[in-house]
Amino acid sequence: MENGIQLTEEQKKARNQRSIAIGLGLLAFVVVVFVVTVIRKIQEQGLDVSG
Repeated sequence: MENGIQLTEEQKKARNQRSIAIGLGLLAFVVVVFVVTVIRKIQEQGLDVSG
């Protein structure tokens, strides 16, 4: 099956950059959720996170 839409090199580069940005944003979100979860679990056990 032939694709009817041909992207220029500039469009392919822009799409790739958007995909990377979305991936990095998703990774950052996962890291934030993980860190918050770890901090909350530590606080539940009555340990001091600040040192």
